[in-house]
Amino acid sequence: MKIIYVIFVAALSVIAPAIFLFLFGTVPQILGIVLSATFVSLLMASGSLANIPVVYYFNRKHSLNLRYKFSPLSFQTLMLLVVFSIIIWFILPLFSHPGLFFDNLIHRRATVFLPGLESFSVSFVVFSMGKILIAPIMEELIFRGVIFKLLKENYSFWISVIISSMLFAGVHFNFSDLSFLFVYGILFCWVYDKTKSLWAPIVLHVLINFYSQTTRIQEFSMSPLNSLFYVIMVLLSVILVLHILRFMGKNKHSSSL
Repeated sequence: MKIIYVIFVAALSVIAPAIFLFLFGTVPQILGIVLSATFVSLLMASGSLANIPVVYYFNRKHSLNLRYKFSPLSFQTLMLLVVFSIIIWFILPLFSHPGLFFDNLIHRRATVFLPGLESFSVSFVVFSMGKILIAPIMEELIFRGVIFKLLKENYSFWISVIISSMLFAGVHFNFSDLSFLFVYGILFCWVYDKTKSLWAPIVLHVLINFYSQTTRIQEFSMSPLNSLFYVIMVLLSVILVLHILRFMGKNKHSSSL
């Protein structure tokens, strides 16, 4: 399986929604049809559904049997994923804004994501539902269900993880966020491989997207004692993340988690 082939699959995951948005968003406006903000948000929210034919085609072409990759997750696994996602979000500034994080640390300021919305409107809610629910499902089907699976048939586990995660980060076209999107891709591949169920990366992806829509990065000053406590919390969180990943690595099947 040539790498150029999976790059083509990743490109299709961008092209299909773009065509969908062009046909139902741009063309009507060219014809003079006025689209409401809510309708435009609905289009943006549902755009990733245009990838259903892409997933269907490659699933059939390569006999990936994706319908058998949705084994149920135990309650313990679900709780583990929830805790894992919260910890990841707590230490996210360390990866998403490392310069700001360490500069603030030197000046005894904490950098954290706290609850907060950019706005609250029907359009925002509609768009957020698409980003929180629809996008994670379609992206996991393509990048973990199709691309990662195709790569694993020809390359080692880590080569497959790195390539699929690079493609996952790249198709978002958000170059300021490439580093932590790449890390997310690695985490999604890991939990999928260790649980043998696409539900695991989907749940983790949904939770992370939910946090991204409902929190905003904030800074606040700390006393020397609080600063020390904050550093300890970050270090413990990193250790706990590694421990959870190690635990999942020892439990190869979701039924045993």
